[in-house]
Amino acid sequence: DTIIKNIEQILDINDNINLLIAGARGDLSSETKSLSLTSNKIFYLENVSFEKKPLLYKASDILLAPTMDKHACMGVSIKEAMFSGIPVVGSNSGGIPEAIEDNQTGFIVPITNNKLDKSIFIESIKKLVTNKELRLKFGVKCRKIALNKFSNTSTLNKYLNIIRTYDE
Repeated sequence: DTIIKNIEQILDINDNINLLIAGARGDLSSETKSLSLTSNKIFYLENVSFEKKPLLYKASDILLAPTMDKHACMGVSIKEAMFSGIPVVGSNSGGIPEAIEDNQTGFIVPITNNKLDKSIFIESIKKLVTNKELRLKFGVKCRKIALNKFSNTSTLNKYLNIIRTYDE
């Protein structure tokens, strides 16, 4: 709901911004679909297949992940974006800060008193939208970190190290 509540401010950052909102059907689906019908800058895709996800990431410059769930893991979409070389603007909830390196692979927006800092959220988006060099620099680092932290090989090696520790 953070994106929906701030959609006008996000779109006002730059005339070239388009928002692609994709995900599983949920509580905000009807509202999001309605918004997409009123603006040629908002696109809503529901229940995207795994096969189509790479196309969505290829069409994207930034991933917004401002979750407010205190128990949030770092999220599959964050990892997928990072593997795709896309910087992320996310909240400091749950495991998200374990994936995003603030001011290196994206921006972490603080949650204070159960509210996302709206001004930092908008400013973070603005920095990435208006500075292509920064966006590309963050994207390269995202991909590198994703390969080192989240690839199958990396994960397998971590598990093998854990198993070896117990065998010793």
